[in-house]
Amino acid sequence: TDPGGCADWRMGMPLKALEKAVLADIKYFPHGGEDKTTLRIPYVVDIARAEPDTLFMQAYVHDLHLEMMGHYRKNLNSHIVYTLDDNFYAIPGSNHNKANLYPDMRRRMKKGLELCDRLIVTTEPLKDAYQSDIDDIVIVPNYLEKAIWGELKSKRRQGAKPRVGWAGA
Repeated sequence: TDPGGCADWRMGMPLKALEKAVLADIKYFPHGGEDKTTLRIPYVVDIARAEPDTLFMQAYVHDLHLEMMGHYRKNLNSHIVYTLDDNFYAIPGSNHNKANLYPDMRRRMKKGLELCDRLIVTTEPLKDAYQSDIDDIVIVPNYLEKAIWGELKSKRRQGAKPRVGWAGA
């Protein structure tokens, strides 16, 4: 639910909204080293100092990711949540990122999911894709909220619906 009418919650930034409402203390750990190209995974001691109730991991599939997740599972009392918005079991051949995926991606995904308490996905088809690998799956849709964007009027090509651009990582 919306914590105290917080605009950030309505804008699709629930962690920021929870932090502003003083309902959660949020800590981010960097993905990369100083040069921004080196993989940087927080050590158990880094996370233990923060004493998190919950750890969110997004698509942790690198060998170091999986190794550290094993250490987190063994040494921390945190609830570990994995988040995905892609079906790594069925990346189309036309997707330019397919060449960058590990050939044993299914094994890596299964290992990562075994180390987690919950999986958050954005769609029902993603839930279906991963349901044999983890029992606790929650769907949190990734969409533009009607309350914010519902009154937007199309002006560019004057179609019935507004045109919205997207850029992803």
